[in-house]
Amino acid sequence: MHFSVIICTHNRAAELAENLPRVLALDYQRDRFEVIVIDNASTDDTATVAASAGARCVREEKLGLSHARNRGIAEAKGEFIAFIDDDAWPEPDWLKELEQAFTDPSVACAGGRVIPAWKTLSGWPDWLHERLIGFFTVVDYPDYRKLSYPDYPAGTNMAFRKSILAEVGGFNAELGRSGASLQSGEETDLCLRIEQAGNSIVHTPDAVVHHHVHEGRLTREWVRERCHCQGVSSAIIEKKLFKKSAVTRKSLLYLLFTILSAPAGAILRLLGDEKRAFFCDCQSLLCKAYLKAMWLR
Repeated sequence: MHFSVIICTHNRAAELAENLPRVLALDYQRDRFEVIVIDNASTDDTATVAASAGARCVREEKLGLSHARNRGIAEAKGEFIAFIDDDAWPEPDWLKELEQAFTDPSVACAGGRVIPAWKTLSGWPDWLHERLIGFFTVVDYPDYRKLSYPDYPAGTNMAFRKSILAEVGGFNAELGRSGASLQSGEETDLCLRIEQAGNSIVHTPDAVVHHHVHEGRLTREWVRERCHCQGVSSAIIEKKLFKKSAVTRKSLLYLLFTILSAPAGAILRLLGDEKRAFFCDCQSLLCKAYLKAMWLR
């Protein structure tokens, strides 16, 4: 078994039914990859959907994406472990392209482009700054490149050597989505540990995944909450893995930005530039959450 493809899901049987067959139909020798659905405490018919499609389904009762992913790692038989979300689907040659990246023995983790599939006809909102597009799991680097913190592969299109996960450990259960929480950062935390251990992480643009962007995420409230949770997640990661001098420098920069963001946002709104004003609001929320989580917890 060469690849284990892990799909973690919680109460999204309809989306799993739509996308799981596309994963099982990958243009890759069928006896060289397995697909494991991790049913993360679902109360719908997730298990039935997985069984009907012909995928192995494993139940994980501890709610949380990191718990589910770690269960997938424990169940995997492949030399390489690839993750894709239940609301995403790969191009047919996805595993072939990821495999090509791993021909370099120094590469411990690889990921590729993530193309958004908007679940609304309007697509990207006029009020939303393009610099926030990363919060919607969009990755579109055009060329092969090595990655470093904090620009790592997206969770819906990433693969690891199983051996490196045995060395550095799995996903930090203090991070990652759990229920309605928008907490994130578990992929970043894992990739940072892999990088700090001296391994390479790469982006290979031809390993393509399409990912639904749900309409419920295209609201100011969702984006604000996502920015807040990003600040908390970054603080948790850096408090543990960064030197205190680096944390202090970043904290001072964030404090300065927090002080300046309110007047900057007010000026931008007076000028009629709501897009950049909202971006200032979001960055301020992220900085405040980071500082609070870093220094007050």
